[in-house]
Amino acid sequence: VDKNLVVEEVVTVRGDTTLESDLTINKNLKVEGTTTVDGSTIFGSNLDVTNDVDIGGDLRVGGELRVDGGIVIRNTGGGNDGDGDDDESTFNDPNLVNIQGGLTVDGTLTVSDDVFFNGGIATINSDTNIFGALSVSADAEVDQNLLVKGTATVMGNTKLESDVNIDGSVGIGTDEPTQRLHVVGSIFATTGFITESDSRVKNNVVLIENGLEKVRRLNGYTYTLKVEDEDEEKISKKRMGVIAQELLEVIPEVVDYDSKNDRYSIAYGNIVGVLIEGIKDLSDEVRSLHKGMKDLQKEVDALNGTK
Repeated sequence: VDKNLVVEEVVTVRGDTTLESDLTINKNLKVEGTTTVDGSTIFGSNLDVTNDVDIGGDLRVGGELRVDGGIVIRNTGGGNDGDGDDDESTFNDPNLVNIQGGLTVDGTLTVSDDVFFNGGIATINSDTNIFGALSVSADAEVDQNLLVKGTATVMGNTKLESDVNIDGSVGIGTDEPTQRLHVVGSIFATTGFITESDSRVKNNVVLIENGLEKVRRLNGYTYTLKVEDEDEEKISKKRMGVIAQELLEVIPEVVDYDSKNDRYSIAYGNIVGVLIEGIKDLSDEVRSLHKGMKDLQKEVDALNGTK
């Protein structure tokens, strides 16, 4: 088809289809072969893909988008290599959804494998179910629940107006999260961070010994960060904290090591335990000294009274 194609009823494609302009379908489309669309694509109802679909423009789905095959949605301005030409699309993963253009889904988006938003804005107005990894390098907006069974990586802004359920890891600012939630940058919270500390979830509970001696061996520093960033504020801002390698020698329980990136990190909140016991030890020392001074004063008073 060299021009626009408008279909008012159900379309089933069992072989390969190539469209060199826009495609508008007001009913369901079921694709069992490979479909290539060079223009924008609008579906007024459900889109069910069991094989590959290559779309050169934006994709808008008015109903449910279910992907058991692969979808590549490319910007008309070209691929990711920056040469300005349309890159040849390949489907190395049979369930891959690779979106470099825009995606709007008014219904439910269900994807059986990985999803990559590489350039366009993704707007999904109902539930999103992804059973592979989710990688977003642009903005994503989800008005309903988001379910991700794999790893979720977001490089742009994300607006979620309902629940988020992720069984894998979440990376913000990184595509290789090393924890369940890995954030490159700062986290802002209006009411603080809450950590479960119920006695019913703990075994081998032992009171920290020699708390004051441990605190004496710790050092506090001010410092600036080594960052590969042109933001002068990040480079020059003075910060305050401790050195993980030093704490490793004193209270290793609060130190974490990322072998993949060869980096040490600190669970700052967990330091409070040794600080509490250190203050208690210091309080005992002060009480002992105070009692000794009182006893000494009594002896001085007694001596003065004999004169």
